[in-house]
Amino acid sequence: MTVKGLPRLSVKLKKLEREYVKSVNNVLAEGALRIEGEMVESIQKGPKTGRRYKRGQVFHQASSPGQAPASDTGTLANRSISTRKTRKGRSYFIGVNKGGGLKYAKSLEFGTRKMAPRPFVRPAFKKWEPKIKKVLRQKLKTVAKRIT
Repeated sequence: MTVKGLPRLSVKLKKLEREYVKSVNNVLAEGALRIEGEMVESIQKGPKTGRRYKRGQVFHQASSPGQAPASDTGTLANRSISTRKTRKGRSYFIGVNKGGGLKYAKSLEFGTRKMAPRPFVRPAFKKWEPKIKKVLRQKLKTVAKRIT
């Protein structure tokens, strides 16, 4: 039995694979940035109904347990949260950078013995994960249609 056009089919499949990988990377990059943005926005703009107090000349509205942390100095939202491509380039890291902010963020996200959790990472992932998966499925279907 002889199969005609096998080299051409092989070239076409490799091209589709490259296109799909590129497309997936674009979706993951966009999704990572959306999750990061959601984390920052929940800290900076989300509803805060906790204790209101004055420190110096400034009033601060704290978050209540279960709400995302309230921005105070801005360090967590503006300097500690980031998105970057991993070394192998096939996935993305979204989270809090190592250093002083990491321990602080962990305490806020999961709580401590003396403070209830103020989650901001998990809710952002929970909101965007289904949307990202949906787009990835659509990309896969598009590539699959081009093969048949």
